Amino acid sequence: MKYSNDPNYYYEASDLEHLTIYEHNVRAHGKTFGCDHIYNVETSQFEIFDKEVVPLVEKLFLGEDSALLLFGDEGRRFTLEGFPDSPGIFFRTIELILDAISNDNTFKGSKLFISSCTIENENIYDNSTNNTVTLKHDTKKCPQIVQCSETEIDDVKTALQLYYEWMSKFVKVGNTSYNHLIIRLRLNVGNISSNNDNGVLNILIVGNTNLKPEKPEISYWMTHLIECLELMKRKHHAIPFHKCKLSSYLKGFLQDTSQSVSIFNLLPLTESYFSVINWLTICDKFKNCLLAKASMTLNSKTERPIQPPENPLIAKDQEIEELKRSNQILTEKVRKIEKQLRLLHEKQQMQAHQIDDISPKIEKNITKDFVRERYREVMEGSILKLKSQVHDLETKNLLLKKEMAKKEMEYQRRIADLVNVVKITNPPAIKTKQKV
Repeated sequence: MKYSNDPNYYYEASDLEHLTIYEHNVRAHGKTFGCDHIYNVETSQFEIFDKEVVPLVEKLFLGEDSALLLFGDEGRRFTLEGFPDSPGIFFRTIELILDAISNDNTFKGSKLFISSCTIENENIYDNSTNNTVTLKHDTKKCPQIVQCSETEIDDVKTALQLYYEWMSKFVKVGNTSYNHLIIRLRLNVGNISSNNDNGVLNILIVGNTNLKPEKPEISYWMTHLIECLELMKRKHHAIPFHKCKLSSYLKGFLQDTSQSVSIFNLLPLTESYFSVINWLTICDKFKNCLLAKASMTLNSKTERPIQPPENPLIAKDQEIEELKRSNQILTEKVRKIEKQLRLLHEKQQMQAHQIDDISPKIEKNITKDFVRERYREVMEGSILKLKSQVHDLETKNLLLKKEMAKKEMEYQRRIADLVNVVKITNPPAIKTKQKV
């Protein structure tokens, strides 16, 4: 695969994981890059966060700067937001930072600030005030974004509300390949002995290309990624998640030869999934769920589904259904025992008839009394055994019937409670007599 639409760069992809880039179309200056990590669709949001984002949060607490780069189509918001029962990296990152500040004495007194700005062509705007933002160049550090209004974050819900506000502006103004959203997390670490007590984590969301599959996407992506990176001028930690598998090639522009950057590619969900679902609608639908989840105390190291609010009527219905199932099981057991009892009675009758039928066939010199006594002794053992089995089955049947009676009483009591709850919840309207 070769693409050369960009006059300054020439790309040659050997497979899905490696890309060779020739600057200024000079083959002698080519560099080959590959993806360090590739995940499939079975990878959970928690695995991505734990393996790829947690190291960046650790750098943040050490006062070091890092960046998170997301590009693609629907996958950018999916990676950031996730599903209600499996939140994305934004929710987990804020939660982990606040949890460390609250529970670790080492970071007592630390403060987390959040801000956001939008890159539009060559300009940068503050998303909170719409003012122009400038870059401050520092010889010791990478260029810093200054004059950007910040908000101190004490809980996840506040951060999520700001995130959705900024994201709605980003989508409304124009989510194009020329517009890029930056979310900036600055941590003022209180108790570390370092000249630099502020760590910054920049989350850069690259604009959407809106390209058709038949167009050469690599060079088109590269051109606009270079524009972003020229403004950011820092190391980038990439999370590509895109419908096009060629997104894995983009590592070429995210890694400097002098730096060790961990970059991975997450292959997409099925094409049919995105072809029938409007992802923005889904994000709006999950927005309230994530905001509700933010008020809960969660452990960022475990997966927890969101528990729906308890409804007493639903709980009663579930209990009644469970009682019905248990009653059906007990009824089947009783039927089986009754069938066994019937078969045992039939067997006893057959043995008694056999004794009577054998008596006339005995030789004449042997009396009937002797024969009957003899066979009675022979069959006595088996008859006693059958009677014992019948007694055991009858005892078991009695116990099961008692258990069924208890279940039935419990069942009736639960139904009565349910009726009372319904009456309390929906009291009957008072009818008034109308005068004729």
